[in-house]
Amino acid sequence: MQTKSTSRTVIHKISEKPNPRACCAEISALFDPNLFKALSDPNRIAILATLSICSCEQSVSRIAELFDLNFSVVSRHLKILRDAQVLNARKNGKEVLYMVNATKLADVLKRMAVALENCCGGNDACATEKEGAQ
Repeated sequence: MQTKSTSRTVIHKISEKPNPRACCAEISALFDPNLFKALSDPNRIAILATLSICSCEQSVSRIAELFDLNFSVVSRHLKILRDAQVLNARKNGKEVLYMVNATKLADVLKRMAVALENCCGGNDACATEKEGAQ
């Protein structure tokens, strides 16, 4: 059985934030939880993929037809994707039309990849820094 003191020590260690190196500082800014939330659902991925393939605007009702989903469910998925800025929305009369914001999505994913590679991903400077610390 753990003592209270041991539990507090573990919690304290977990809550401590490590000092990130300058090359890794961009990662926390790029890893937006809204983006990961948007991309974490298979239905949202399918909607995003379909809108990307057709490269055209689609209404909520058309997307609901394509996926055999309830209008309100599709609307909720589209809101999450729009909040993550991977979809653009445009009002056309009473309808709202959605289209993939390919430029924004590609830019964020590329910047994430570069930031990960620069933060020890095959970076010789990081390996040298780790060896020197041992």
